[in-house]
Amino acid sequence: VQSGLTSGTLGVLVQERAVNAIGPGPWSPSASIDMKMPTLVGSKTYSPTRNSTDQAISLTDLTGGIASAPAAGDVVIIAYGTGAGANRAITVLAGDGYTAFVAKIYANFTEDLNFYTGYKFMPAAPTAPDTAVNITGTLNSADAGAVVIEVWRYLDPAGLDVAVVSQSGSGGQPTPGAITPVTPHALIAVMGGGAGVTCVDFTSADLANFKVFTGNGTHDVAVGIGTKDWTSGAFQAAQFGGGEAGAGNARASVVAAFKPY
Repeated sequence: VQSGLTSGTLGVLVQERAVNAIGPGPWSPSASIDMKMPTLVGSKTYSPTRNSTDQAISLTDLTGGIASAPAAGDVVIIAYGTGAGANRAITVLAGDGYTAFVAKIYANFTEDLNFYTGYKFMPAAPTAPDTAVNITGTLNSADAGAVVIEVWRYLDPAGLDVAVVSQSGSGGQPTPGAITPVTPHALIAVMGGGAGVTCVDFTSADLANFKVFTGNGTHDVAVGIGTKDWTSGAFQAAQFGGGEAGAGNARASVVAAFKPY
């Protein structure tokens, strides 16, 4: 490890020296400024009940990242989808204070899809970070549901980098739209849902941290979230694999870009 840098972090090495009429003095000992790059805190999946009962999803059992629960300033990203036969008002309960990326999507085909996506930056002291997120059930006994949650650290709570891009249609496999952030190392979050009768887990050819879940019932659903560290130009994630391809199966995608600190 280079002297002055912190092992395991991305940092900028800093040294200084005085310059006067006699000439430059010696360099100071090296020091570093640790950069706050977007970091996955953890993720989880959840199977909601097939009824109208509201339910709490714990946020204290995250896996796959640096912590098991969000801290102040972390952002919780949630994607909730149901396979359905009608438009259902699935959502995160209003009292939780989540912001929807776009209005809940209803894609109406042979196998319908309801798809909610939202986010919330965790509050700072004296308010403690949330320990759960509360959602509706799927609102019908025939509708399977799937929830995917990812929690990220070191994203700017001031707002999203650019406008959200959303799409819906038929085919069962999400085809995310292109997005062009403006801030280097913006975190692109790609969320997708698809309906069918024999859905399997989604796959992705180009997204990192790809978390998926599938709900099976009379109306199946597959949901996934993945990310991309943006550097330049337009980014368009590849069509998801898996789910259930088919002309009568609904699909939807939502793409957002978060500013890093």
